Amino acid sequence: MTATKDFSDDRLRYLFEAHRLGTLRAASEYLNVAASSMSRQIASLEKQLGTVLTEKGRHTVQLTAAGRLVLEYYQSRLSQREELIAAVNDIRGLKQGHLTIAAGQDLLRIPLVRTLREFSIKWPAITIAVQSVPTRDVIELVRNDRAHFGIILESPDDPRINTRAAIDQPLCLIVFPSHPLAHRKSVSIREVADQRLLLPEPGFRLRQILNRRERSEALLLNTVITASAIQILIDCVMAEIGVTILPESCVLHSLESGKLISVPFVDPDMRNSQVHIVSRVGRQLPKAALLFMDILKRQAIRALDTAPVIREELADC
Repeated sequence: MTATKDFSDDRLRYLFEAHRLGTLRAASEYLNVAASSMSRQIASLEKQLGTVLTEKGRHTVQLTAAGRLVLEYYQSRLSQREELIAAVNDIRGLKQGHLTIAAGQDLLRIPLVRTLREFSIKWPAITIAVQSVPTRDVIELVRNDRAHFGIILESPDDPRINTRAAIDQPLCLIVFPSHPLAHRKSVSIREVADQRLLLPEPGFRLRQILNRRERSEALLLNTVITASAIQILIDCVMAEIGVTILPESCVLHSLESGKLISVPFVDPDMRNSQVHIVSRVGRQLPKAALLFMDILKRQAIRALDTAPVIREELADC
């Protein structure tokens, strides 16, 4: 059968969500639509196209070659619709619109907050959703156009994801003021291996960097507490439970107030780490997203310039 009619948005979305979430049941719960109804609609789409879109007899929804083409068409259609709305909003002078940002958990935390404040003052009618998720989820959200852009540590390992900006974010040892290493000019990863380390969970990109250092230095870090929230680690350091390793932008307020101290690492991997602002290859971002990224980059660079000044002032105290 030759398909001559336009495709139903609902049928395309059902197929998209079933594939994204893995099963019809998960998609049914997410969309609040009966799984049987979704199954019938996907079957109708297959009949309309005259081909099978999903592999049969699988526990999860796996697409055929035709199914992948249909989803590419659906995502392209969504992007074109969004680009049209964004272009109209640009003509209207950013008087309305919406941005979705996917940020690796607590990356550029303080610069991001300052960017949100500055952007909201300039363009108060633009609504913003910030999703704080692990790096792998940032990549998925950006790749599937569920976020306009993402913020991740290190360059993306995905040919469909493009780096819009790379911002230096050296990893530092974060300690409380009375800690023996607080007034050091710098430290090496080997010197802190025996410290009581409070670190993000293994799924964080930061842990991958530290794992590389452990292998290259043939050492084992003394990790005593792990957490899925960076703020918990910061609070634990202020409670003098141990020390942590983070970019300074995550703890800028605490550094400015003198509640915490940052000590740079001499190790190249730690000193040369970067945060990447990424988007999907080929996606035309609305003007609001581009303006937001420009402000974020400026705020992040300002924070990077501020931290050494804070260290020098504390050293003089």
